Amino acid sequence: PAVQQACWAISDNNPIYYSDGNPELMKYVSLLTGKAVEERPKNKINYYPPPIRSWTLEGQLDYSLNEPSKVTLQITDSTGKVLRKIIDNEEKQRGKHWAKYTWTWKEGKYKTELWVNGKLKGENSFVLKGENN
Repeated sequence: PAVQQACWAISDNNPIYYSDGNPELMKYVSLLTGKAVEERPKNKINYYPPPIRSWTLEGQLDYSLNEPSKVTLQITDSTGKVLRKIIDNEEKQRGKHWAKYTWTWKEGKYKTELWVNGKLKGENSFVLKGENN
């Protein structure tokens, strides 16, 4: 196997230490190829954190207005930070309305908020969590 690895190191134009690390074999490969024997780099560990669980959800939020109004419909996190505005201070007529959305969500606590003429008129909290939580 060491000789085969040495052949692959040469044919793939890799450093000589790819040939299995045997000092005698590396010297021989160096003589054959004219390449210097480089020191094998120290082991390096790459850490890739686990992916954050997320979902792409589609939904529809329904609301009714008694009179023409400026409407903001938004999603906030558990701290109250606005994450997304589905409707941003738009003039809407009296009657029933709906707003569709598609968004990628992560695990956490969320709230939808309906603001009418600058006043909070409705809210709904929900939690997304994984199967094992």
